[in-house]
Amino acid sequence: MTDEELQAIRARVEAATPEPWKVEGRHPSYSPDHFQVDGIVTAYDDPERADFPRPIQIVETDSGCYPPYLADAEFIAQARTDVPALLAEVERLRAELHAHEVAHDRRIYEAVKRGR
Repeated sequence: MTDEELQAIRARVEAATPEPWKVEGRHPSYSPDHFQVDGIVTAYDDPERADFPRPIQIVETDSGCYPPYLADAEFIAQARTDVPALLAEVERLRAELHAHEVAHDRRIYEAVKRGR
């Protein structure tokens, strides 16, 4: 993945509604193993809207469409937390790799300098 691709992902993360997100309204579907949901909301009130003390609606479904199944909704809601964590891990691993490359180059340079 290129630096530009990672920057684009980070920009989307930073532009999105703050985390955490959660699934709202679980309803049994056609089998006991499947649930449909009403939507995905922020887990907390909007701090900029004291006059509107309720979660921010991220995704809302209605009777005119097929709502997502619980597993899909959980995946979407959790992505708001998972994506920033994955970006941080990519950065950490890249920094670690860079440190190993620098140390390796330094060992080669010292070996060549000593005539080996």
